[in-house]
Amino acid sequence: MIQKILRTTFLGFSLLYLHSAAAEPRVGDMVILEGARIKTLQEITGYSEDTALFTLRQTQIVDGRSEEKEVQVAKDDLLTEEAALEIVKECEAQSIGKFEKLKVSAGTFETCRVSSGSGSTLWISAVPFGVVMLETPFHGDSVRLKLTSYRRGK
Repeated sequence: MIQKILRTTFLGFSLLYLHSAAAEPRVGDMVILEGARIKTLQEITGYSEDTALFTLRQTQIVDGRSEEKEVQVAKDDLLTEEAALEIVKECEAQSIGKFEKLKVSAGTFETCRVSSGSGSTLWISAVPFGVVMLETPFHGDSVRLKLTSYRRGK
């Protein structure tokens, strides 16, 4: 069940992640989100049994300039597809957000629209990292990123 929603940062954007140990992300999980001036890619490239940390490669392209970094993330701090599915299922019943069917270039998804106090809105669904669309303030503007492609790891 839904334990708690945490706020964290993904490539400079405020996002909501669900804390859940019920299921694990997989090496090879990858998403690409694109907007008018921004493209982001996030991919799990490794996992250490010793530290229980995933290695994430994060690439952000803003106005043609690319920045790439690798970060270490605890598996409990990543939103799993199973947890995202639970959020969508319980979206309105648990007052998490609003259920919406959303069509983006990566497909049509049943989502839960969740707004944060920082002005960001996420559309969560059962895809790697859980985000189908994101609207957030960015350098004085509002940016909308939509899922253009994703891949599930093995």
